[in-house]
Amino acid sequence: MTSPQLWENWCARSPSTVQAEAAAIWTANRLAKDAAPSVKHRFYEVKDAWLQRVQTCLVEGRIARVERRYCRACNPLGLDPLHDDWHASTDDWCERCDGTGIWDERTLYVHSLDIEGTRYSFHSYMKPALLVDLPGEDKETYGGQFTETEWETLWLPLSGLLRMLRYVMMAVWTDNDRRIPDPMPPQLLTCHCRSWPGRKPGMHHDQCRKGGIYCLS
Repeated sequence: MTSPQLWENWCARSPSTVQAEAAAIWTANRLAKDAAPSVKHRFYEVKDAWLQRVQTCLVEGRIARVERRYCRACNPLGLDPLHDDWHASTDDWCERCDGTGIWDERTLYVHSLDIEGTRYSFHSYMKPALLVDLPGEDKETYGGQFTETEWETLWLPLSGLLRMLRYVMMAVWTDNDRRIPDPMPPQLLTCHCRSWPGRKPGMHHDQCRKGGIYCLS
């Protein structure tokens, strides 16, 4: 079957198109956990596009965890390992991480949604439109396994679901069919690294090298 035919048959099994989309994302999300990295990347692109569209269905968003990768070129204090930690000056800060000791950082969020009366919970690195001041569930892996009954009713493998969903993303989710208002303009913030004692002129984080201003979108 062609991608449009797959989508037509999938929608016929749900009360509405909205619920058909949610069921397809939920099913593919479980199947993608054991897929190859390239397949995961293609699916998560679709998943984030869908999450952005249904933010009006968001009940709440939470932070599950903050993931950090530490700099390999220095010690955890952000200092050059060749120098004595107790007598080091700010001139000894690691240039690779600007003295933070952190090479990369990203936040995993929980999106709790109500899709026409059905509750869903999805994890994504995309920030929810509404964040509550409560921690989300932090696990090494999320989602359960399909039961035998669910496997028997699953008529599309991940490859078919992904082909169908990418068709929906490209052909169905058009700018005239958005379920969320236009996004708020980016918020510009001043980076605190400019006020750190001993900071060399011109040394700023990667995200704020243009005058110490960075964008929080």
